[in-house]
Order: sequence, then structure tokens, then C-alpha cells
Amino acid sequence: MILCDTDVIIEFYKENPQVIRNLRSIGEPNIAISIITSGELLYGALNKRELNQIPKDIGKLNLIHINKEIGIVLISFNRKDPTLYTQLRDFKFIDGLQLYQEKP
Repeated sequence: MILCDTDVIIEFYKENPQVIRNLRSIGEPNIAISIITSGELLYGALNKRELNQIPKDIGKLNLIHINKEIGIVLISFNRKDPTLYTQLRDFKFIDGLQLYQEKP
């Protein structure tokens, strides 16, 4: 399972071809977002159409809830070998975190 950060989902909505290719490669059943990302997407909706569409899209993904050990940027799944797909600049300093490698 690949946990996508908010910026990845926003790039998907912007129809970024690289992000779309990567998400297709991962496969919808293997994509997860955190409850924080869910809230950020809803908060950032630009209009009623987006506000209606985002919950439908979120409903197709695995939603990861947060446990008490969460830091500001590190999301813990309580699963073996969690993997995170995000913009590397935000998370590269976290030791032991496995980041999804984008497809060329």
C-alpha cells in the first residue's frame, strides 16, 4: 500500500501526467491517504463541484487513521513496512522512511 500526501493528490487533480502515470502504476486498490490529507482536500475545495467530488474520490481510496505517536509530518500506519509516496523534499529527513520511487 502506498500512502499519498496531499500534494500528490492535488497534482492528480491538476492532471499532472507524471503523477497520473505513477498512480496508475500503483493501482487504485493500493493507494491510501491519511485522515489529515482527507481533511486538507476538503478544506481546499475551490467550489461546490469539488466539494461534492472529493468525498467520492476519497471513498475509493484506503483511509489511514492516525495513532497517538504521530509527529507533524510522519504518519504511522501500524502496518509492516509502510511506504509513502509524496514530494521527497517534505520527508527525506525522516530516518527509516521508505519512499516510493517515481517511474520515469
